[in-house]
Formats: sequence, C-alpha cells, structure tokens
Amino acid sequence: HNNFVALFTQIITQVKPTDVLLAGGSAGGMAVYHQCDRAKAILAKNGMGSVKLRCMPDAGLFPGDNWRHPEPGNSWMADSMESKQGLNEKCVAAYERNGSDWRICMRGAAALRYIETPIFLLNSLCERSNGLPPPCRLTLTAAWPTDNWCTAYFVSALPVPSAMWKTMDAKIKMLEGFLQATHASQMDAMAPAIDPSTPHGLFADSCHAHVESSTGCASGAAHCPEPPPLSDPLVLAGSHVKIDGLLMRESAARWYFNGSVEKRVDKGTLHLNITKVNGTAVIAPGGGYVSTNPSCAAAGEGASATLQ
Repeated sequence: HNNFVALFTQIITQVKPTDVLLAGGSAGGMAVYHQCDRAKAILAKNGMGSVKLRCMPDAGLFPGDNWRHPEPGNSWMADSMESKQGLNEKCVAAYERNGSDWRICMRGAAALRYIETPIFLLNSLCERSNGLPPPCRLTLTAAWPTDNWCTAYFVSALPVPSAMWKTMDAKIKMLEGFLQATHASQMDAMAPAIDPSTPHGLFADSCHAHVESSTGCASGAAHCPEPPPLSDPLVLAGSHVKIDGLLMRESAARWYFNGSVEKRVDKGTLHLNITKVNGTAVIAPGGGYVSTNPSCAAAGEGASATLQ
C-alpha cells in the first residue's frame, strides 16, 4: 500500500498525465479494487482531479463459495500483513460501522460494492482460482501419471482401470455441480458491474481461465507452455475470446474511449467433456473442461485426456 501511494504520486507529478488506466491481474487485480478510488483521491490531492481515471481489475474478485463471510486465509493476511490501511476505505468503514468483520473487504467482490470510480471488470465465470480444479489430464494406462489431480480423484485402485468405473459417474456429477456453483458465485460477486445503473463495464466469459488479458492458454492445455512466451500467437486471450461477437479488447476499448455501455456476460457455460465407456460416463479424449463458447477453444481452452 505504502509503495503504491509513493510510486503513484511520484509518477503523476513527473508525467502530468491526461489519462490514467490502473490495471492488474490476479493478486494485482485484487489490489486494483482497493486502490482505484485511492488513486482518484491522490490525483485530486495533487491538483489533477480532472484527469480521466479508469480501472481494470482482471481476475481479482476471489469470491470463494460466499464472499460475504470471513475466510481464514484472507483474515490471516489482513492481520499478519496489516492490510487494513490498504483496503478500500469505504468498504472498511461500512463494515466497522455495522459491527461486521472488516477483513471481508479483503475480497475484491466486497470492495466492488463500494467503488465509485468507473472500472472495467475482466473475470471468467468459471474462474480457475476460485477453487475450480485445473483441467483433467487423465491417461488410463498402467503407467499412471502422478502430476495431475485427475488421476488421484478418479482412480480408486491402481493399475486396474475397471476399479475406477464404479465411482467415476458419481464424481463427475459432483464436479458438474461444482461448476454450476462456481458460475453462481461469480455472477453474485460481479453483480455491481452487471447493474445497468453503475458506470462500470464488464467482460465475463465462460472460459476456464485465470487473468483473461494475459494468456490465451485458457486452461493450461498441453500445447500451451507455462508461462506462454510472448511470441505465442495465443498469448492474448483478448485477441480470441468473444462475447456477443465482440473481442475482449474491442469491448474494453468501446467502454474506455467511446463511453459505450459494456456489460457483457457470456451466455455460454463450462462443462465437463464426457463420453460413455461401457455405459459409464468418463472424461472424454481431448478435454476435461469445455465451454459452449467456441471462442474459448480458439484461445487455447481444452486439456489433453486420453483413454487407452
């Protein structure tokens, strides 16, 4: 927090900007939710209140299963790292005024309720960092892989594939329920940006992604190196993912430069790519999670899964 205040103040006094776009992804996206209004106050304090400020948090909501309740990890960080002074001030004040736990404001979803400066929210409806497991890379052979959660989750005995068929169907249904719950949690978290009465913009896709603006390898697919090189043609999901026929970058540009109302929520959904083997549902060859939005696949979504 102190570093941000010092560096932002130094930059604006030296550069004398006409426009400021404050952006960050993942933990940086969470910081944007907290520093956005503070940046506006710093500009005003330095005689630059008329400077156009917009903020773009990418994948910083982290709502969990219910952002309205304290979460042990966030509470520990809030106390141990003395985070209070760096959180959204209005959020903290409101929770304290009501006798509630101000540490809930650690979540970007909570801070979003109090942000006044216009923001353009980038976030997947199927956020990988919201507890949703990474894509399934399942190879049913005697040489079981050990570097992916999928094998440990679906296989109850090794190395006999028939042992896992008994529990596969129930576990797939559980994961499908988890996908639906994740979607609902994200929709609830980003509600202020969806609200037509707010100045905020929104691009919420159904890709299995984390930090939409940084990588086209939406679900860590086998063909996508980690991290993908800048030369990778898929490196920018903003060049591939579409909602209502518009690319992410096009929607953001319309909102920022033209003042267009951009509240785009993908009608697509993420689901498990399954098939039937001997009448039992199993992860299909070629993918673990698949979105009904075809542009997610163009951005690199899909994981390798092989049944041998």
